[in-house]
Amino acid sequence: MTRLKTDLAYSDTILLNLAQEELDAMVSDALKMYRDGDVLALSTSQLAQSSLLECGYLSGEQVSADERGRLTQSLLRWAVERIRPSGEHSWLLSTWRSYNILHHFYTRGMRASELAEKMAIAEQTLYQSRPQAISTLSRLLRAEISEPSDEHGRRNYALADRYARHNSLEQRLLRSICVFPHSIPTALLHKLASQTGKEKPTLGNIQISIHHLVTSNMLLSNEQGTELVLQPQMRHFVLTLLLPDERKHLHCAASEHYLQQQMFLDAARHLRIANEYQDAAQLIIDHQRDIVDSLQIEELTELVSLFTQQELSSELWPRLKIVAGEIAEFNKDIDAAVEEYRQALSAFTKETKALAYYRRAKAFEHKNMDESLAHYDYAIRLLEELNCDAVRRSDVWKIKKVTPLLVRTYIDQSWIFLQQRPNLARAENGLHKAREKIDEGDRATWSDLHNALGVFHLKQNNPVQTEEHYWQAWLAANEIQDIERMTNTSHNLGNHLSAGGKHEQALEYLNKSRALCIETSNRQMEAFCDMSMGICYFYLHQQEKAVQYYGKAAEIAAELGNQSILIRAYCNLAETYAELGYETEMHRYYSEGLRLATELGDEGAKNEFAAVVIAYPRLALRPQKFELNERQQQALDHVKQQGRITNREYQEIAGVSQKQAVRDLNDLIDKDLLTRIGQGRSTRYTLPTTKVSARPSYNGQEPKLV
Repeated sequence: MTRLKTDLAYSDTILLNLAQEELDAMVSDALKMYRDGDVLALSTSQLAQSSLLECGYLSGEQVSADERGRLTQSLLRWAVERIRPSGEHSWLLSTWRSYNILHHFYTRGMRASELAEKMAIAEQTLYQSRPQAISTLSRLLRAEISEPSDEHGRRNYALADRYARHNSLEQRLLRSICVFPHSIPTALLHKLASQTGKEKPTLGNIQISIHHLVTSNMLLSNEQGTELVLQPQMRHFVLTLLLPDERKHLHCAASEHYLQQQMFLDAARHLRIANEYQDAAQLIIDHQRDIVDSLQIEELTELVSLFTQQELSSELWPRLKIVAGEIAEFNKDIDAAVEEYRQALSAFTKETKALAYYRRAKAFEHKNMDESLAHYDYAIRLLEELNCDAVRRSDVWKIKKVTPLLVRTYIDQSWIFLQQRPNLARAENGLHKAREKIDEGDRATWSDLHNALGVFHLKQNNPVQTEEHYWQAWLAANEIQDIERMTNTSHNLGNHLSAGGKHEQALEYLNKSRALCIETSNRQMEAFCDMSMGICYFYLHQQEKAVQYYGKAAEIAAELGNQSILIRAYCNLAETYAELGYETEMHRYYSEGLRLATELGDEGAKNEFAAVVIAYPRLALRPQKFELNERQQQALDHVKQQGRITNREYQEIAGVSQKQAVRDLNDLIDKDLLTRIGQGRSTRYTLPTTKVSARPSYNGQEPKLV
C-alpha cells in the first residue's frame, strides 16, 4: 500500500528546500549505497521517501524497506540514463564524462582505475570530476520532483528491474500470460510455459514458479488458485519484451482459447495481432452475429476498420466489406453502408457479388428507391443464374446456399411494391416466386413471407386470405420465439382482427405486441400498438380508454419526432373527444393535427380529418361558438354523467327560472351540443346522436421485418 499524499508532499518539500550542497551530498550517499548493493540502507535515504517512487509500486502491494530500496535503485538508474548524451557512446569526449562516471562507476561498479584508463584521464581527474556529475544528477531529480515530466520512464525502469529479479522460468511465465488481458485457467499457463522456450520445465517447477510470482504480486490469483492474470501494471511492459516468433505463437494460442470460450471478437483480435489476417477476417465473417449480439459493436467497428485490401484475398476482402456495411447500417450510418457495399461489388464470385447487391439495395431503401429497385433486380438475376446452374448440376450444397438469399430478395423487393411504390402485380409476382422456392423449415423467412402475403391480400380486399397469412406469420414467429417477428406479426394480426370487428380478440394480440415492445424498448412500434388499441376501445365504446391509449401514442410520437404518428393520434383524439362531447379538447386536437398535416403535406392525414368532420359536423364550426356559461357547462356535465337532463333538473342545478332554463337549453341545442327528445312534460335533453366515422382507423403501414 502506498503512502498518503500528505506524507509524500512533506518528503518532497524537504528535498526541494535543501541547499544544493546538501542535496548533492544526499545523492552522493545514495549512489555509494547503490554501488555497495546495500538496499536496506538505501531505503532510509530521503530520496526513498519522495513521490518519485510512487509510480513504481504495484497496486495492492505492501511497502517494505527492501522494495523501497530497490525502487530507489531504479530511480537512480533512470536519472543516470536521463543525462546520457545523444549519439554513439564515447569514452573520450568531455560531454560524456559525467555519464561515464555515474553509469560505469556507480551503477555498473567498475573500479576507478579501470574507468580512468578507459576515459584516458588520471584517477585524480576522475575524482575531481565526480562532484560535478553528482550535482548534475541532483538537479535533474529536484526538477522532476518540482515538475514531473517522465513518470512513464520512471515506471518502466522500476518494472524492468522487477522483471529482472526473476529467474528464466518465471520470466517465461510472465511473457506467456502477458497477451491475456483477462484471467486464464492455471492449466493453460502450464501448457503455454511448456510449449515456449528450449527447456521443458517440470510441472513441479512451474507450480513453484507460479507460487513465487503470486507471492511477489506479479501474478494475481483467485481464491481457489485456478485462475491467474498478470498484474495489470506489468502487462504492457512485458508485452514489449516478446520476440516476433514468441509473440505470434502466444497470440495464436490466445485466439484458440477465446474461440473455445466463444469470445469471438477477442479471438479475431489476437489472430490479427499475430498477422493471421485471413483467419481473423474469416472469424469475423463467420461470427458477426454473435459479436453483435454481445453488444460489442464499437469494438467490432474498430477492428474491421484496421484491415486493408492488401492483407486479404480478393474474395475475402469483399465479404469483410459486406460485414462493414452491415455494421454501418446497424449504427444508422446509411451513407457509410452504401460505400462499404460498393467496394464489395468487386467480388469475383457471383454469390458474394449478389449478396453485396442485395445489401446495397436494402441500404438504398433509405435514400433512393430507384437505386434500390435496380440493385434488387440485379441481385435477383445473379441469384437466379446461380440457382439454375446449381439445379442443372444437382449441386445440393449450392442450392441450399443460394436459395434462401433469393427468397429473401424477392420478399424484400415485394415490400417496396406493397408500400413505397404500389404495384400489386409486381408484388404478387415476387411473392409467388418466393413461395415456390422457400424452405418451410426456415421458419423466420416463412413468417416474413406470410406477413407480406397478408399485406398483399389486405390491399386486394380479401379479408379471409389476409387473416390466414397473418396467422401463419404469427405462428412461425412464435414457434422460433423471434421477438422482433412476434412483435410485428402479432400487431398486424391484431390490426386485421380489429378491422374485421373482432376488437376484443384483437386486443389480445395487440397487448402481446405492446408487451414485447416494452421489453425490447421498441418505442415506435409501441406507439403503433397504442394507436391500434385505442381504435379497438373506441369501437368497443370505451372512449375513456381510447383517449388514454391515443394519448400514449401521441406522447411517444412527440418524443421520437415522428410527425406522421403524432398527426394521426391527434386526429383520433379529436374524434374521440367529439364522441365524448368534450368540445374544448375536440377542437384543440383537431386544429393542431390539421395544422401539422398541412405543414407536412400529408394528404392522407388531411383526408382523415375531413372524414372526421363528416361524422362530427361540430368540428367544422368555429370554437368560439362553443363558449358556454357556467350554468350550461353544469348542464353538459350532468348529461355526460346521467345520459339526460330535464327542464326541472336544470332549474335545480343552475338555480334559474323556467324561462331562463328554456333559453339556456335551446342555446345548447342551437350549438349542436344537446338534442331534444319528447314533448311537454316528457321533454328531455341528451347528447346528439353520432355516427361512427367512416375514415380509416389509421393508415400506418403494416410493419415489415428488417
